[in-house]
Amino acid sequence: MALCEFSKLFCGPCSGSTDYPSNVACISIGECDRDVKGHLKFCKISGDIAAKSESRLLLARAVMRFSDPSDKDFCQECDHQHDGRCSQCDALDNVLVHIENLVHSAEFHNKEDKDEACYLCRTSVNAIHSWKSHQLRSVHQDQARIDAINALEEHSALIVSDWAVKFIPQRYKESQQDWFGKRGMSWHIAVVFRQIEGTLQLQSFVHLMQSSTQDSLTVVHIWQHILKAIKDEDEMRSRHLSISYPK
Repeated sequence: MALCEFSKLFCGPCSGSTDYPSNVACISIGECDRDVKGHLKFCKISGDIAAKSESRLLLARAVMRFSDPSDKDFCQECDHQHDGRCSQCDALDNVLVHIENLVHSAEFHNKEDKDEACYLCRTSVNAIHSWKSHQLRSVHQDQARIDAINALEEHSALIVSDWAVKFIPQRYKESQQDWFGKRGMSWHIAVVFRQIEGTLQLQSFVHLMQSSTQDSLTVVHIWQHILKAIKDEDEMRSRHLSISYPK
């Protein structure tokens, strides 16, 4: 007697055609999963190389992707033809389209299950594209930060600050009553880059607040303390501020 394809694939007993009506669809989804993970790994490893401004790939043109045609100060004309293709990006697009087609053509018990599956599929596809856009923005922003650091002079500084995650103090042993509903302290971190006698130096400022909202008033007070501390150490003629706060 011939063995079930599902049993061959997963080395386990098959529960019947009611649970897995299509062995081909199951194998295809597995191949798609490997393709998606392979592309994400490729973007993570070589994203900084592929996103260089000199690249001839349309999706990797960081400067062109962020150009604003309505503002001449933030606009750059393209100097080449968009004839290059990225095999990894094309493979990912084909895989995502294939997965969506499989979901739409699959049989479900009722319309609600199908609508939910289609919604989850579309949400996942959008999340993957958003992650790729985030990778491109990260490379572009890192390059701008490097340019600002290289442009630092003796009496200038670059300050990068942001709110970190909640700082939640914990005991070695604590009951569920002690842990439940615990409110963490706000944790603000700022890093100051300065060129002192030709050497790049970093100085970190960490502010912990027991009970305070992460609003503009709190940020102003933190920055007042940071700038005063820097001024007391070294009088600077110019300051470059880099702030990253969620809206």
